[in-house]
Parts: sequence; C-alpha cells; structure tokens
Amino acid sequence: AQSRQGLAHPNEKMNIINSSPGKSYFTAINGAHGEGALCYLLEVGKEGNNKGFNILLDCGWNDRLEEEDLMGVVNALKEVELSCVLLSGSSMEHMGALPYLVEKIGLHCPVFATHPVKAMGHITLYDCRNYCSERTGKEPYSTDAIDKSMSLIHTLKFYEVHRLQADSSIINADGTGDAFLSPNAAGCLLGSCIWHIVKDSTEIAYAPFFNNKVERHLPAADLRPLSKSTVCITSAKPVLNELLDEDRDNKIIDAVMSTLRRDGNVLIPTDATGRVLELMMMLENHWKNVYGDGGSSPYTIAFLCEYGECTVAMAEQALEFASEAIRQVFEARGINPLSFIARECIKFCRTRSELDDIVGPKVVFATPASVDIGYSLDLMLKWGEDPKNTIIILDKSIEGSVARELYNIAAGTGDTGIVVDVHREVDLSPEDLAAWKEREQKRLDEEAVAAAEYRARQNIKEITDDGFMRDSDSESDEDEQKKEKMEITATTKGLFLPSSMAYHSKYLMFPYIHDEVQEGDDYGLTVDPEIMKGLRQNEDTSAAQARAAARNEEKERKHREWEEAEAARPKTVDELEPPKEYTKQTVHIDIEASVKFFQHDGTCDGATLKHVLKSQCPQAQELVLINGTEEETNELLISLGIFFMLCSQ
Repeated sequence: AQSRQGLAHPNEKMNIINSSPGKSYFTAINGAHGEGALCYLLEVGKEGNNKGFNILLDCGWNDRLEEEDLMGVVNALKEVELSCVLLSGSSMEHMGALPYLVEKIGLHCPVFATHPVKAMGHITLYDCRNYCSERTGKEPYSTDAIDKSMSLIHTLKFYEVHRLQADSSIINADGTGDAFLSPNAAGCLLGSCIWHIVKDSTEIAYAPFFNNKVERHLPAADLRPLSKSTVCITSAKPVLNELLDEDRDNKIIDAVMSTLRRDGNVLIPTDATGRVLELMMMLENHWKNVYGDGGSSPYTIAFLCEYGECTVAMAEQALEFASEAIRQVFEARGINPLSFIARECIKFCRTRSELDDIVGPKVVFATPASVDIGYSLDLMLKWGEDPKNTIIILDKSIEGSVARELYNIAAGTGDTGIVVDVHREVDLSPEDLAAWKEREQKRLDEEAVAAAEYRARQNIKEITDDGFMRDSDSESDEDEQKKEKMEITATTKGLFLPSSMAYHSKYLMFPYIHDEVQEGDDYGLTVDPEIMKGLRQNEDTSAAQARAAARNEEKERKHREWEEAEAARPKTVDELEPPKEYTKQTVHIDIEASVKFFQHDGTCDGATLKHVLKSQCPQAQELVLINGTEEETNELLISLGIFFMLCSQ
C-alpha cells in the first residue's frame, strides 16, 4: 500500500491528515512506546478559525491508582475543550481515569460507550477504588465522582450512528461539517468496540484491541471500519502473541483438575467484569459435563470479588451484545447462559471470610488481574508457597506488576523469589495517637456545648400579653395558625390580589360588570351562596388543621431523633475507636506453587494482527501504532514491509 506510517510518541502531536477540508492531529497522552493505560487526543477537521472536534480516545489508569501516573493527562487536557470522550472497553486500562478527570479538572463533555461498557465499567471503578481505599487509605476519587462520570455516558448500540454537531458558524456551504461516530464489535470484552469516526471525507478507525475469533459469550470483531478508513489507529502489543492453541481451554481445565485432585487450590487472577465471564462459562460447562446439572462436585468454583454478583447480573441483561450462540440458546430454550447465579454452580464470595468458609479444594477467580493489590494478592501470598497449589496467569500485564513477575516465572525467565509491596493496617504511634485524642476531645467538647445550647433553646419560656406562659415553638405554632386563617379568609372571599389593591381598587381583577342577573345556574338550579361559602370554609379549615397536625408530628419526630442521637453520641474520647494508619511493607516470597501461563486476554495473535493490517487496511493513508514496546513495534513494522527508524523520545 502506498501509505505513510506514523509511530505515536508520548505527548507528540502528529499531523495525520493534511488535506481539505481540514487537518487532523493525533496526540498520544498515555499508552505510547509502552504498555501503560490508554489515553489519546484526536483533533479532527481543524482549519483556520474552525476548531473542529477534540475527541479523547479512552482515559485509562492502572490498578494501583497512583496520581503521578496521571499528571501528564491532567496537564495535557487542562487547556483543551473536549467535544466528547469515546470508551472502547470497560477495564481500568480503558476508563479508569474518567472519575478522576471529572473530579479534578471538571470534565463535563459527553462520553460515549456501549451499554455493557457503561454498566461493567461502573462496577470496575467501584471495585478498584474500594481496594485502594481499604488497603492503602487513599481515595484518588470519591464515589460521587464515579456516579457523576457515569451520568455523562451516553450509550450506543453496535453500529448505531451518533452525530456530533459542529458549531453553526463553521458549517460549510454544502451543509457538511458534522462528525459521525459509531461503535462496532471488537470481540475482546462484553460491549468492547472499534470506533468508526467520519468527518467529511476523512474516516478514522480506532481499534486498540480486537479479536476476530468467536468465543462462548462474545461475537467476533467487525473489521469493516478498518477496510474503509483513511486513518487506522491500532495497537502493536499483540504482535508477539503466539498462534492461538486450539486446545488451550482443555489445557487450562487439565491444569485445574490435576491441582484439585491432589488437594491443592487454584488461583486465577482476573478482572472484575471482563474476561472472567468467558472463563466461568468454560469451567461451568466442564463441571456440568462431569458432574451433571444437579450433581454434587467435591470441588468448588468461587469468584472472590465484592461486586461479583453485580457483574453477572449486568451480563444477563446484555444478550444483545453477546454471541449468536448465546442468543439462540435463549430464544430456543428460554435459558440465559449468562445466569450464573441461578444455576448455583459458582459460589460468589464478597469477602475472604466467605471464601474461607468453603471446605475442600477450590478454584478461585480473584481480582484484580495485575495481582498488585486486593484479593488476588492476598491469595497469592497465602497459596504461593505451597507446591500443591497452582497459579494460572492469563495476561502478561504491565511491566513492574506482580502478574508480570509470575508470567516470567511461568516462561522460565524469572526468579521464583519475588518481592511484593504489601499495604497493611497498623496502630497509630504514641505521638499520633495523643494528637488524635486531643483533636477528638476538642470536637466532642464543641458538640456537647452545641447540644446544651439547643436543649436550652427548647426550654425557654416567654410571657405573653395575656399572662400565659408559652415557649417559642407554641408561639410559632400560633403564627402558623394565623397564617392559615388568613389564607382561608382570602380564599373564600376571592382576595387573590395584594392587600393594598384589595382595599383600594374598585374591581378585584377585571373592570367588567355584568348587569344581567340570572336566576339559578345554567341548568336552572338555584344555589344559596351562603351555604356553599360555609362548605368551602369547613373544607379549608379541615385542610389547615391537617397541615398543622402534620407539622407538629414532623417536629416531634425530629426532636425524638435528636434525643436518640444525643444519647448515642460518645461523651469522651475513650469511647471512640482509634483509627489505623497504613504502611507499605516489602515482602519476599518464594513461589513454590506451579505457575502456568495461557494467553486468554481476548486479543488476537500476532499472525492474525499482521494479516488483518495487510488485508483490511489497503486504503489507509496513515497507520498509527500505539501501546507497544520498541520490540513489538519493530516486529510489526518489519512484517508489514515498513522499515521505520524509531525516533528518540
């Protein structure tokens, strides 16, 4: 193909389209020349005063949630007015930084994703935040920020086209100028997509990852956007993946069963919402074939995740995005293959204590996949030194993660002795504990003074003109009753105008006098106005009394609640439980357990990637390679017949 190729460099703006009706630029903010999270800025249709569209392609983060990793993203987006954000997956790698950007820099533009990406991403963000908060004491973003970021997401179906409207002042004479977005199936995760972006004659395909193989619960990737694109943005990371082993799933099952038969446990680190669905279907089908639908197995499959049940509940509602085989089973037999909870073959554990209650050998899916924090790290530390156990790694993960260390052990290139950072809760030091007690005692004293003042206000009595004693609340009640009486009087007399006009104006509203006197109403019935006035007064009086009774009841309820809260309020600092502080300890562990690696991350193999780019992108003027190491990028460029000298970063 007679095309120009580009390699994305960190924070370097690349001119990918330089022709009429406007230029387009691509900036790799994160995820260039490495394996980091994905975050790219695409500027489309810029010409003169025409600002075009600023589109953020993904905004990922890692499981450790270290803020310094996002400083480049924050600095790059501070001065950019984004038109929208496109999310291509539900993992932290794709959308982990979304709530942080919403909370820290006030991101408020529309965000587009498929429904499963929004629903599963919501769970992923909560799961990772809770890990970080409970283990390290840090909260990089609040739960309100997560919910607010979810409210910005507009969901699209596969192949649904959304129109991004341009500024009315820059629309061309022929009516063009708008941009069009549509998600196409990527086949990696439930709802993951390849974005097709069209602006005038420019067509851009953003395909960070794709899988052209049909899986149990996922359709194959739709690669048509790549064949039509003038610019193709894709990852070089899968190029070194080995050719898919057709017997891979059987090998995983053999490794699991051989471990369970020797009374060992199997740990499979995985994400909270993505590839775990495919793995659970694989093991559940094997359990049903071996032990039957109602058979009792001596071994247990468990999913250790705080939001595991939420994950499968969301998956049950996403049949539209699942594979054709799953939809056919549901239509023919009324059975949803993604209803794991109903079949009770898999145990869902929210805490370690629930998992510990399960007796006997077990295979456990634990989050997160990086094994840097959370339940997967806990179980690795507990089971890793026992040779009866097995750890199965399904993704190489990023450099520096514990999962990468385990992958190196499985590949025979790493030492079995690894060092991990473990965050633990410890008691406060004597100095910190004394300072905390002083602060808390001061706070309790202030609360006691405020409570005494409130109680005193409730007991104050005032002498009125008629010589009776009544408190301020009673006086307030009388004022309310007078107000109600005035409202009733005004309503019954029709005095809807201000009092100044009511007494000085000849006409209450319209200066019109009807001289003709009619006997009775339109049907000839004579009605006594005095009787109707009395009925209306009685109704209004009853309504006013009901409102007054409701106010009194609400006031008494609030007072009772205050009394209960005051009784339960700690009076001294000794009644409070001192907080813990979090420390990071370096732990050395010798991995005696069997460690095995099976490529099961939902991406294609290297041969497929090369074939797709050669066959599907013949018309592309630009091929932008992202998210690959120097070795991976060189391998892909050479295989495509492109000799490209890497520029220094």
